Amino acid sequence: MIKPKTTLLVLFAGLMLLCLGLFFDQPAPIQAQGNPLPTATPLGTPPPTAVPSPLPVGGTLILQAYHAPANSWTVVQWQDANGGWHDVTSWQSQLTDGYVGWWVAPEDFGTGPFRWLLLDGPDGEQLGASESFYLPGYANNVVLIELELD
Repeated sequence: MIKPKTTLLVLFAGLMLLCLGLFFDQPAPIQAQGNPLPTATPLGTPPPTAVPSPLPVGGTLILQAYHAPANSWTVVQWQDANGGWHDVTSWQSQLTDGYVGWWVAPEDFGTGPFRWLLLDGPDGEQLGASESFYLPGYANNVVLIELELD
């Protein structure tokens, strides 16, 4: 039987050999021969542009559901001026490990009220509903909604 200290010592020695191999395996520096190549940017070449990030800075909306059955379905709803609730079709998803979250665009900051429904499937019976809430109010703000089922 191999002892844990022996295993750690062998792993450490292997890592050191790998590091030394990478260090000594570096190519020799190239020495310039003759005139070096010009480094100026040719005329008419556009300046480099910044690479856009995948998503603009926004907020985050997270539901944490306690005691929810596996494969529960979540739906965010918005409330109209008459008190009626309406599904947000793009904010519906299966609950994963008790959580689900959505990115919130800056133009939606602070809007509401909303609520979160928990269903037993995409077209299933309602298991619970959160209290009403408003979306994050500024960039990188996280609104956590907790829903506990009995």
